[in-house]
Amino acid sequence: MKKSRLFGWICCILVGFMALSLSACSRTKNAAGGSGKLKVGLTTFTLEVTWQSQNIGNLETYVKTKYSDKMTLDVFNANSKVADQVTHIENMINDGYDIILIDATNPTGLNAALKKARAAGIVVVNYNSEVADPDAFDTKFYADNVEWGSVLAKELCTALNGNGKVVCMNGFSGVKLSSDRWDGAQAVFKQYPGIEVLAVDNAEWAQAPAEALMTSWITAFPKIDGVWSQGGASTLGAMNVLLNNDMPLIPMTGEDFNGFLKVWNAHINDKGFSTYATGVDTRIGCLALEAALRIHEGTTLDKIYKLDLPVINNDNLKDFVRADKADDYWTMNILRVKDIEKIWPDMK
Repeated sequence: MKKSRLFGWICCILVGFMALSLSACSRTKNAAGGSGKLKVGLTTFTLEVTWQSQNIGNLETYVKTKYSDKMTLDVFNANSKVADQVTHIENMINDGYDIILIDATNPTGLNAALKKARAAGIVVVNYNSEVADPDAFDTKFYADNVEWGSVLAKELCTALNGNGKVVCMNGFSGVKLSSDRWDGAQAVFKQYPGIEVLAVDNAEWAQAPAEALMTSWITAFPKIDGVWSQGGASTLGAMNVLLNNDMPLIPMTGEDFNGFLKVWNAHINDKGFSTYATGVDTRIGCLALEAALRIHEGTTLDKIYKLDLPVINNDNLKDFVRADKADDYWTMNILRVKDIEKIWPDMK
């Protein structure tokens, strides 16, 4: 009887170990997609912005040319919905992904799902639009968007000699990247009592919504002295409306959207016109992937990396504008961050 009971316990233990082993094998198989390859998933808050399309296109080409035998890459679009991005993350956990790259819809709404991913052994790298909780990612690459908005606002106020009526174009409502830029701009405008903000609205970093806004604003306001825009396509939209209505260009801000840079270059000597831009290199997704691979291989990286914000002005515009590229091409080719050689040794 005792031998029989002991034999039963031994059988139970062996069955348990076999189950665990099978589970581990299944997990390894899932993580490799059944082919020995790493499974990489990218979830982004939108694909409607051409910057994002170029960033992801760069990443897909990079994976295809350098890592096609090592990994697969899947891209998921949350369409600015937090719930959809949470679903993406949960699905990637269940499907045994090894790496999650995330451009966040919201700074706090993804925390629980991302922590669950990390607890499952998935490497999580946040880039561009930020996740706030440092426990929700392994490392993060971002530009200081409060600084972004502040720098552009200071340049606009300087161009207007501290006096004038301005209209302002933000990105998507509810996206931290956009609200941070506007926070930075507002803080500067408050320092200039001679600056009057006539209107603020969301142009969604796109040309068509900006054209609609600018058309309504030139009708509503007899005088507009400047345009603060946080997106290059938005700035192009504002410029087009002025030019199409035979109105002079006025001081504006923007980013490295080639169509905007082309029109800027064509009117660089126009009286009363000045502009200033910055931007983030669309290879940032490739940088995020390289960081994720280093972490997956056991390299320790810093928790947070802040990217530089290069300046585009009249003096160096020629270095960024690309006559050989389409209007919706993003021209920034400067990707500077601490220890980039350690993260991406062969970056060109």
